[in-house]
Amino acid sequence: MQRVRERVAAFRVVIVNGPRQAGKTTLLNVFHEDHGGSFRSLDDATTLTVAREDPTEFARYGAAPRVIDEIQRGGDDLVLAIKYLVDRDNSRGQFVLSGSTRFLTVPTLSESLAGRAVFVELWPFAAAERFGTAGDFCELLFAGRQSFSGAAESP
Repeated sequence: MQRVRERVAAFRVVIVNGPRQAGKTTLLNVFHEDHGGSFRSLDDATTLTVAREDPTEFARYGAAPRVIDEIQRGGDDLVLAIKYLVDRDNSRGQFVLSGSTRFLTVPTLSESLAGRAVFVELWPFAAAERFGTAGDFCELLFAGRQSFSGAAESP
């Protein structure tokens, strides 16, 4: 969360990138609750339709930072609308975008927002982080069943 806050304070656009189920939407919801602005998810069919029908007004709508989840679903026109808006306003913290795919590798997007955006990579928790155990998986694995699972070994 701290990394996202710092980037929003320093850049016009922040893109939170990572694999499915890494916690991007959860992170952005918490960020939005703490920092205000507006939050929209393109997983919602109605929101996606509005974004595709009038991408410039969709991008312009709402208080900054404008958090848009699953940005890749909005397509090239939405990304170009965001580029258009940030090229006319140098204010920091205008947009926080996220997507389950690598932003720069989506074949339908011609614009990468290069020079306008910074990326924050989000990875899923490791098992040790999720369960509050020691972090050396291999060491635990080879130390015996008791240390790995917490269960007592049978004789």
